[in-house]
Amino acid sequence: MFSLSRFGIGQFTKPVLLFSLILLTISTVFTTFILCGTTSPALRKFYLISFSYNDSKTTTEVLNGLEKLDGLLSSSKNDSATFSLIRVGYRGLCVDHSEGWDCARTSADLERVAGDLGGDPLDLMAIADIYRSRISFSLPVWVAVIAMAVGWLGVAVNCIPGIPIPAWTKKVAAVGCSLGTLALMGTMVLQQVTSGAVSTLVQKMGINTVEAKIGGANVGFGWAAFALSLLATIAICAIVFAEWGIATAQAKALEKGDYLVGKATGGKVGMSDFATSDPENGPQKPAGTQPSLGTSTLRSQLGEKALDYGKQAALGAFQNRMKR
Repeated sequence: MFSLSRFGIGQFTKPVLLFSLILLTISTVFTTFILCGTTSPALRKFYLISFSYNDSKTTTEVLNGLEKLDGLLSSSKNDSATFSLIRVGYRGLCVDHSEGWDCARTSADLERVAGDLGGDPLDLMAIADIYRSRISFSLPVWVAVIAMAVGWLGVAVNCIPGIPIPAWTKKVAAVGCSLGTLALMGTMVLQQVTSGAVSTLVQKMGINTVEAKIGGANVGFGWAAFALSLLATIAICAIVFAEWGIATAQAKALEKGDYLVGKATGGKVGMSDFATSDPENGPQKPAGTQPSLGTSTLRSQLGEKALDYGKQAALGAFQNRMKR
């Protein structure tokens, strides 16, 4: 079955799909880093926001007073490990103390791993846990990862050589990549807004004793992933729309040809007598007949039909003349 839509851009499809597959792979890996950041010390650089205490003289005096008060209220502090800073991700917390890095899902789990650390009179670990569980919204990034994975599978299937792949797989890939790109953009915008607002709020409420920083790796990798997925989405959608446009034009051309052939032969011969129009696969033979071998066979069949009709018309005219 001949398809002008696939033949017309087929020579450009494979390289573009391979290029899009590479872009989607990198974008998905970057997004996964963002989602899984701070779940282990190896991923501690991928965080949304971090909290620590300033090193200024005024801050030190305030913290010393708070430490004394905290020591009177609680005698279970771990004197061997001192809090330094804590980083917050979508799925965990990482704390830096005098004995190294520890990561866990919640602040309670973190205290069991690292112990009841000293040097945290304002309980920044609890504040970080509140940000992770109540403020950070991980649904968009989950949608982005899943949608881009679906798009990646759709593109990867179409990159397999020598196997006929249904055209709808490209449409699925285009939809998945488009949804993933939009979700990733929403993730980055929401991350910037919430992290910036919380950073300003904590610094003001802490009388500048607390320093809050937005994770640079998340911002850089996130926008890079968005740019790569956007480029891949544009390429895949261009292929889908090109194939759709060519298939539509082919269907209209066949319909117009059928009309002209029928008009020229008085409605006794038409392309529908031996071929049907299919927007996806081009002209096809009707059920119960031999499949068409291409446009040359199509033209020869049309010529034979027209010749038979001409012979019949000439014979009829000759017989009518003989009767006279």
